[in-house]
Amino acid sequence: MGRYAYLDMYDYTFVNSLTDPSVTDKIELKFSADDLRSLADISSEISGYDDRIYVEGRRFKRISERASNIVDGNIFLEIQVKEIKEYEERLQ
Repeated sequence: MGRYAYLDMYDYTFVNSLTDPSVTDKIELKFSADDLRSLADISSEISGYDDRIYVEGRRFKRISERASNIVDGNIFLEIQVKEIKEYEERLQ
């Protein structure tokens, strides 16, 4: 399991696709606006694991990411993802 950046310890939300609600296509991480260091740290950590993410027993590949505007004293890191299925992982 050491080949993934773990996100379970962060405040995150899965966002499902509008076209297929059974598919998670985004993960949003919430940070306080004055905690940009943690936001940068997790982004760097994901890069260090070749864009691979592990959260709630599920594996994802980061497609892209962006930090959103500050809302209610929080900033959100929106990570576009593609879920890696078990059979796909064996092929890599």
